[in-house]
Amino acid sequence: MKWLTVKNGIMLTTLVLFLSLAARVSSEISPQQPFQAQLQIGFYDLLSQQKEIYDARITTTQSGVISTITSPNDNRFIFKGKFTVNDASNGQLSFGYSPIFFNNPTSGRMIDGFLDYLVHNTVYMTPMVIDGQSLLFGQSGIVLGDKKKGG
Repeated sequence: MKWLTVKNGIMLTTLVLFLSLAARVSSEISPQQPFQAQLQIGFYDLLSQQKEIYDARITTTQSGVISTITSPNDNRFIFKGKFTVNDASNGQLSFGYSPIFFNNPTSGRMIDGFLDYLVHNTVYMTPMVIDGQSLLFGQSGIVLGDKKKGG
C-alpha cells in the first residue's frame, strides 16, 4: 500500500513543479528574463506515518527548466536536473527530465520513487487560458494556475 501513496504523491508533486514554469517556457519564443520560483514539496506515507519535506527551486532557461531539490533536514541531499520540452503535439507539452547531479547519502526515501519516475517517464501537461487566467492541466486531472496579479 505504501507504493500507491507514493505514486499519487509523485504525480501531485510533479504537477506542482510545473505550476509556474510550463506555460512560461512554451508561451513565448522571444528572449525573457529567467523566471525563478521556490517552493516546498512533501511526501507523507499514511501507513507508516512518515513524512519527508524538501525545498525545490526552479529556474527557466531558453532550452528548458532547471530544478534543484534539497532537504532542509539533511544538507547532504541534493538533486539537480533539467526539464526539457520535447514537443507540443495536440496542444500538450511533453517534458523529459535529465539528471545533472544527485547526492543521496541515505537510501530508501520516498523521494527516490519520485526521482525515478521523473527520469524514466515523460510528463505531459496541457496549458490553457480561460478568461485571461493561465491554467495547466495535468495527467491526473489536477488543474493548476497562477494567482492573478492585482486581483
